[in-house]
Amino acid sequence: MINPALLKVSLLASSLLFATAADQVVWWRSDGGNVTEQRDRDAVTCTLSIHTDQAQLEFAWSNKLPPRAMVEQKSWSLPPGYMWTVAVRIGGTWLGNGDGTPNIPAMTGPTSVMFLVNQPIDDMLLSAQDVAIKTPDRSLAINLAPRKVQALVAALHKCSDIMAHH
Repeated sequence: MINPALLKVSLLASSLLFATAADQVVWWRSDGGNVTEQRDRDAVTCTLSIHTDQAQLEFAWSNKLPPRAMVEQKSWSLPPGYMWTVAVRIGGTWLGNGDGTPNIPAMTGPTSVMFLVNQPIDDMLLSAQDVAIKTPDRSLAINLAPRKVQALVAALHKCSDIMAHH
């Protein structure tokens, strides 16, 4: 039997792969990350990206798709399109009522994992010192710079206000 959550992630990932080019507005940009707004027809998406030397973390909110995330680690070598599970911790909170054991359905890219976010995380980021990701065979911790994250979340809230009125 196919797990409905895995099917949902697979369909979402497929829709993202075939998305058309969109108009983009940069709400905030720094050496630690950025917040952008993308518009495509009647869809509006706000994306918060955090960049470090070792990885990139993106969270996206849309008026047409569920909230989602992507973690990219350049040194990873993964089979694209593989269904997997991940555990994600923001600060001291494991997403998906987790305990550190991979429990969130995800899809792999060559150097990334993509998954749906089923709880509000923007305010979690404000108090977090780091974000940790665990897969069945690897882990990654991304240290956060609180002042930079505060600016990113403030810009995200402005972008989200625009998205809510679209």
